[in-house]
Amino acid sequence: MTTSVSARIDELPGSQAQRRTLFVLVAAQALSGAGLAAGVTVGALLAQDMLNSTSLAGLPSALGTAGSALAAVAVGRMSQCGR
Repeated sequence: MTTSVSARIDELPGSQAQRRTLFVLVAAQALSGAGLAAGVTVGALLAQDMLNSTSLAGLPSALGTAGSALAAVAVGRMSQCGR
């Protein structure tokens, strides 16, 4: 008497809703990743156009990375303090 795991999952209540939710989350993550990559590229092109300098074209990306690092430090400290 063996049953497959997928057959057991289909028997669980709400498995159709869970599968649909997972699909929506995966699709949203893929689209947001593509949007982030496009935003970084457009930011570099815009900085180059506004500043008339190719040497400063990476500035928006660098500032975004630095901001993400500072936010990660802040969130890490808050999570350690139990707040």
